[in-house]
Amino acid sequence: MERQVYEGFSVVVPDGWTEREDDATFAESDGDLPVRFAAVGGGAGTVLVTAPLFHPEEQPGNDPAELLAHAHDWGARRGLAEPSSASTQTRREWTMATAVYALRGQFVQLWFFSNGASFVHASYVCEWDAREDERAPREALMASLRFA
Repeated sequence: MERQVYEGFSVVVPDGWTEREDDATFAESDGDLPVRFAAVGGGAGTVLVTAPLFHPEEQPGNDPAELLAHAHDWGARRGLAEPSSASTQTRREWTMATAVYALRGQFVQLWFFSNGASFVHASYVCEWDAREDERAPREALMASLRFA
């Protein structure tokens, strides 16, 4: 598995997965369109990753609570209550917050990454009943994320 480099980030695409091209998205970005990853031949869901552009004075920091607030804001803008789960993690390369929501029968997992200078937003969407089907590859993809 080779590291793939995109605008603002790089990832290692899991075996059996590939980059996809289509137009449907839950992403909110003023920058480039999200990069999409899914199982070859179609799978339960799709991972979307984007590096949104921010004015330098509005660039999110790498504080775990600030990143988790982005996840809560995402849900609030859609009229959703608290996420069903949420957590943060800090590594040498980045700080990350993740949250899970149920939205119109779909499982939506969000990730917000920051190293203090750059920001990446990712999501995984599938039918609620299929939420465990691709846990390992989506977690591997997110764990491999690095800022470009």
